[in-house]
Parts: sequence; structure tokens; C-alpha cells
Amino acid sequence: TETPIRLQGVTRKKVVINKGAWLGANSTILSGVEIGKNAVVAAGSIVTKNVNDFEIVAGVPAKLIKNINKENLSA
Repeated sequence: TETPIRLQGVTRKKVVINKGAWLGANSTILSGVEIGKNAVVAAGSIVTKNVNDFEIVAGVPAKLIKNINKENLSA
């Protein structure tokens, strides 16, 4: 608490976006988050937690909206 904010440094973690994921316009993915395979992030969403494979998330903060039916996907 005694060290000024500008001298505290920055912690950076990587963001992982897996194959087939769709990110909507102006969506924000926070540090350390992983977006799963074929997942969808709605426009304007702020993703604070990992998104599993085949999930659709939306909102601020992003929440699960729907799971994508894997059987109906084409190869």
C-alpha cells in the first residue's frame, strides 16, 4: 500500500483463442482467459472467465447463453 501504483509493475498473462472461435465486434477478453474451440463471444461482451468449447457467451460480464450442438456441425 505504500508503493505508488506506477511503481508496482504490470502482471500479464496470455489470452488463448482456440480454433474456430468467433469474437464479436468490440468484445473484450481479459488477461489469462481461454476461449474454447468453436466458441462464440457476442459483440460488446467482456469475458472475465474461460469459455468452454462449443459455448455461446454474451454480456457484461459474459455469461453462458447456450451450448452449440456438436452433432450438427459439419467437418
